[in-house]
Amino acid sequence: MLRVDIEATGIFAAALSGKVEGIMRRNGRKGMRQAFEEWCLAKGLPGLGARFRAQYAGSLQLTPRSIGYRNRQVRKYGSAHPYVSPVMNKTHMRDLVNKPDAGFRLRAKNIPGQVVVLMTLPGARVLNLLTGEAAVYRREFLRLRHPSGQRDALALTARANLLAAAGNAEDLAKQQRVTLRARSRLNRLLES
Repeated sequence: MLRVDIEATGIFAAALSGKVEGIMRRNGRKGMRQAFEEWCLAKGLPGLGARFRAQYAGSLQLTPRSIGYRNRQVRKYGSAHPYVSPVMNKTHMRDLVNKPDAGFRLRAKNIPGQVVVLMTLPGARVLNLLTGEAAVYRREFLRLRHPSGQRDALALTARANLLAAAGNAEDLAKQQRVTLRARSRLNRLLES
């Protein structure tokens, strides 16, 4: 007599039902989005706000600003900052870029087999106006693949993985019980 009954809950139930990939992709996007949001709101390292603080300019390997720029910053604000939008704007880039929607936008993109979050910085549009030698500041602003951006890139990856793992554990634990039954022809004859 051959009878096999397997009951599965949690991750095994999700695996048997084929839901694991969808759960993991959804939590991956959710974790990545939250990690980027926290990074955009951070004032120090790692974080987007560090680009506006003079004490982090060296560790981020930002190109030094001109003497004239620094003198204007000291006269107007009391200290020199690596990034400040033009004086004609009432709200400076450093005050705007860490505000959701107005300063940064995050959007998860659904690509099979990948976790993709797109980030745009409407609050940093002023950097698009930079031309010539000044364009180096636009290139340096968000470089995460450069050795100077490794701290930010590693922090983003670690935080996204942690958030995704916590979401996966929670969602997989909620999966309902699945019973897989296998019976032979002999079992059916014996039961009748």
